Amino acid sequence: MEQNNFTGKNINENSINNAQKKLDNAQEHQAIENSNSYREPTEHEVLLISKSKEVVRKELSRLGVEARLDEYKIKFLDKNKGTGSYNSDSRIIEIDSKYKPDTILNTKYYLFRILSKLNPESKTISNFKTIIHEMIHAKSFHKYKIENNEVSSYRNGYLTKNDKGAYFRGLNEAITEKTVLDILNDENKKIKINLNILETKYRVELKIIENIVKKIAKKEGKEEKEIWDIFKEGHFSGNMMHLRKIEENFGEGSLRILAKMGSNEKLTSKENLLCYIYFSTNSIFIKKTILNKFKNE
Repeated sequence: MEQNNFTGKNINENSINNAQKKLDNAQEHQAIENSNSYREPTEHEVLLISKSKEVVRKELSRLGVEARLDEYKIKFLDKNKGTGSYNSDSRIIEIDSKYKPDTILNTKYYLFRILSKLNPESKTISNFKTIIHEMIHAKSFHKYKIENNEVSSYRNGYLTKNDKGAYFRGLNEAITEKTVLDILNDENKKIKINLNILETKYRVELKIIENIVKKIAKKEGKEEKEIWDIFKEGHFSGNMMHLRKIEENFGEGSLRILAKMGSNEKLTSKENLLCYIYFSTNSIFIKKTILNKFKNE
């Protein structure tokens, strides 16, 4: 598997090499530009990064996917918002920890406490979850577009961008978040803590992908896990052929609706509300009404 995939008119080895250099320069530029906002990770955050790499690598191996090289860089902020982001153009992960632990001499014991009943602090575990989430974005399929001697992100996982906008953003976040939860649940088999204390801002998107997987599995007479693994594998390999199953099971135009779903923690956007209803109802009339609304936009 190529490390970075490129698309564009009349591209050649030279233009691809130049594009790769521009990506490297973009990473260096963002790191320098925001250097005053970044801080060094604590000893414990370094441990969390190492553990996150381990569990993500393990999941990719289970899926039979060749992992991307670690081209990304992880930077820590100190705004105490408990958020994370990944920029596919610069390949920089930014983590804004909500909880920065005090110094603990035994870092291995600290990691055990993070994932054990001894210290089920949602803020601490949330930092671990955030790092894994953004690392999955960084490890997902990447394709870049070369145009007019410029390079920009065209695909990152399922997220697809063009001159008109971004598509499948909500699907991309749902698959990323559900993969994170799979990883945490697998790790939790050893320790058995209450993972319900973890927060997710993608409840709507998760429900939609769960409904999609459930219906496809039922129609094909397969286990839901088998169908889910196909969607998850495509996030890293770039394969999107299985999305045709959505049209086959939910009707023509279903992908148009799914492509419009953004990433929103509440049903506040019209697109997300209609998307949720569309993939939850069995009413042909309601589906046709929703589809017509999207066609008229």
